[in-house]
Formats: sequence, C-alpha cells, structure tokens
Amino acid sequence: MEKIKRLSAIFKVLFQIGFILQPVAEVFYWLNYPNAQYASNHFFIGGGESGFAILHAITLQDRLLALSASFIPLAISMTMLVLLIKLFDNFSKGLIFNPVNISRIKHISYLLFASQLFVPIHQALLSIILTMGNPPGRREILISLNADNLTMIISAFIILMIAWIMAEAYKIYEEQEFTV
Repeated sequence: MEKIKRLSAIFKVLFQIGFILQPVAEVFYWLNYPNAQYASNHFFIGGGESGFAILHAITLQDRLLALSASFIPLAISMTMLVLLIKLFDNFSKGLIFNPVNISRIKHISYLLFASQLFVPIHQALLSIILTMGNPPGRREILISLNADNLTMIISAFIILMIAWIMAEAYKIYEEQEFTV
C-alpha cells in the first residue's frame, strides 16, 4: 500500500504541473504560431495530407480566434486534470475504494469521451479560422476522426467499466461490513 501511496503522490504532482503548464503552453503556442510562408508556401495542419493548407500569413486576429476555439478542449482537459489531482490525492492517502473516487473515475471517462466527440468540431473551427485568409477557392473545412480518436473512445468506455466494477466491489465490501 505504501508503494501505491508514494506513486500516487508523484502522479498528483505531475497532474498539478500539467494543470499549470497546459493553458500556458496553449497560449504560447497560438501567440507564437508559425507563419505559413515557408515550405513552398504550404503549411499543413491536422496530419500531413489529410490536413489543410494555410496559404497566407497568420495574423494576430487569426491566432486569437484559434486560441479561443481551443478553450473548449482545454477546459475539458483541465477539468480531467482537476479530477485526476483529487483522485490521486485520495490514493496517496490510502483512500482507494470509496464512492467519491468511483464518481471521479466515471466523470473522467465521460470527459474523455466528450473530448473525442469534440475533436471534429474543434478541427472544423480551426480549419475555418486558419484558412479564411486563403485565396477564394482555397478555403477549407476539415472534419475527421481517426484511429486515435476511436482508441480514446474505447479507453473511455474501459475506464467507465472499471468504475462500475469498483462500484460493485464497494457495494460488496459494504454488505460484508454490516454482516455479523
């Protein structure tokens, strides 16, 4: 149990660092987003040939709009980090099987699932924002899901299943506690 407590405390700190760094990194990324005027005047986003071409200089307005479009996935991710921080704080205290942890694990799975459903919407928003300055006929909208998204959706269901199993285990534990 001491090993679990120690490792959980380390993960808690890592999640806290991630909670601080993630919004800073997002703002830094969009404010320092590269200008597209290199690599033969094409800059592809979203996975090489399946991405979209930015054929113009990225303005500050484009960067700020793209940052704004990134707030929803950022909020989902930060909410997951808060839940993970609280969950691993409980684990570091030796509180493993309890209704609060089970609820947090369920919420993490719901957020993971929601984050993957939002991916195509986020991609579409970014593609619209970043290609609006392209010449007419070269503006694009990208909507796609790939194997990574499917893997994350399956992972969300597996995490939800683990939470349900933990809930059943907790019920059995409670019944045994009251059995004389």
